[in-house]
Formats: sequence, C-alpha cells, structure tokens
Amino acid sequence: MSRITIPEMEATGNTPESAFSQIMLLAESATKRLSVGHRKNDLTDAVGTLLAMGQNFLKQAKSLQALAEQEQDAMSCYGLIRMQADNLCVMYRIYANKDEAETTFRYLLYFLDGNRKRKEVLSFDYQYDGYCTKEEYDSIHNQVISARANADSIIETCLRLLDNHPYKVLNPTLFQKIVDNSNWKYESFDATLTKPRKQNWEDLYALIDIRPNIQSFYSYTSQYVHGLSNSLLLGESTDDFYSIKCFGISLLGKYWELLNSLFGKQIVVNAAAPSVMAFIRKCMDEYLSGKKSKE
Repeated sequence: MSRITIPEMEATGNTPESAFSQIMLLAESATKRLSVGHRKNDLTDAVGTLLAMGQNFLKQAKSLQALAEQEQDAMSCYGLIRMQADNLCVMYRIYANKDEAETTFRYLLYFLDGNRKRKEVLSFDYQYDGYCTKEEYDSIHNQVISARANADSIIETCLRLLDNHPYKVLNPTLFQKIVDNSNWKYESFDATLTKPRKQNWEDLYALIDIRPNIQSFYSYTSQYVHGLSNSLLLGESTDDFYSIKCFGISLLGKYWELLNSLFGKQIVVNAAAPSVMAFIRKCMDEYLSGKKSKE
C-alpha cells in the first residue's frame, strides 16, 4: 500500500503517534466522564449503552495502534480496522438520527435482534455425552438456562416498548415488517412506504465516510477477517503500517465528531477538560524538572 497521510496531521507537524495520543486523550476522558451516572449494557439506559459501545471502540483503537507500532501482523490490523468501522457504523446508525423517535425505534430493534439471535444459539438441544464431568455439564447447563431466560425477558421488554412506539400508528404494515425481522438497519420510515429496505454494511459505511472508495475499502477488509484469497496479497512495509495508523486516527476522529454531535461540543470539551489539564500540568512539570537539571 502506498503511504496514505492525513493532511491536517502533517500541517500541524504531528506524527501518527502524537496525533493518536492527543485524540485518544480527548475521546477517552470525555467518554469516561460522560458515563458517570449511566449504566452499561442496560436496555433502559440508551446513553449508557452508547458510551459502553464507545469504550469498546476505544479499546479497539488502542489495540490497532499498538499492533501497528510493532510493524507486524498487518492482517490483524485490517481486521481491527473492520471491527472499528463496523462498531462506529452501529453507533451512527442507532444514535445519529433526525429525532428521538427514530433513535428509540432503532435502539430497541438492535437489542431485539441481538437477543433473538442469542436465544436461537442457546436453544440448541444438547445432552450429556461424557466428554466433560457431570458437574461441569450441570454448571454449563444451568448457565444456558439462565442466559436463555434473560434473552426471553429482554425480547419481551423490547416488544412491549415497541408496541407503544408512535411508528406503529404512523405505518402499521411497515412497522410490523421491520419488527418481525428485527431490522434496525432499515433505510427509512414514513407513512407512505410499504416495504422496508435493509441496508448492508457498505451502505452503512456511508454514514462514517462519504467517499465511495473509502466505503469500498472498509468492505474489502472482510477479505482479511474471513481469510479469503485476497488476504494473501498483504503488504507489511513501513508505509503500509503508516497508512494503517492513519486509518485508525481517522476512525477515532469520527467517534470524536459523533460525541460532539450528540452531546454538544461544549459539553464534550468540558468533559474532557480535567484530563487534558492534568496532562498539560504533567508535561509542564516534566519540562521544568528537565530545565532545572540542566542548570
């Protein structure tokens, strides 16, 4: 891969490492402070769920940069880029909407989809076959029963809340088709449509980058995730890893933009401020300490 750069980064004299550190400091500190008072992975706390997604996304960003720094295993790097792009698309698709009604609808469908799939996997009929101890089997069996009951409970709650959603009155036929298929990726909802269109991942990549060639690249990274033949055409030069780092920084920047869009720029900046100020104080202390040691 030819070296791909970020013009804004080079114009300010930053390296990929310094640019990543700066954006990560802002994004991580803002996400952490905005999470205060919210619950992770709780159906009743949509904001908490968003910020939990954000925390996972930031972990992936750190893993990508750490791996790219070592200039090895580009295949895993591309897998992480795909993971980050997909996670970012999910956040944009669920939360970056025209109004709260659409966000609530997609959010409930997202949980409905996940727990219907979870229940399907957990419904596999298996019997004790002697390949583990009876105690181990019983323990796993009880965990499966508990997890299946939890999935049932979440599905029931989602359906109950969806039943009271205004979209059911706006277009009952379209509403039911979308709910029956847990289709949180539907393209649009209005009173005139009779059939929903489900967006694919390449459609969703347009939410995070308007350039068709970049959308196509994110889709292409599935070659590396699934071990397809084109994954053998792999470059691992310094320029390749430089470009990988820049892709990671770009995705991190899109997450920062999403926070600003959803919460408001001033709120997000204020949330990040304490950590930024602490970092500045630390840098100043190190600078002054080094200056004194030279005198």
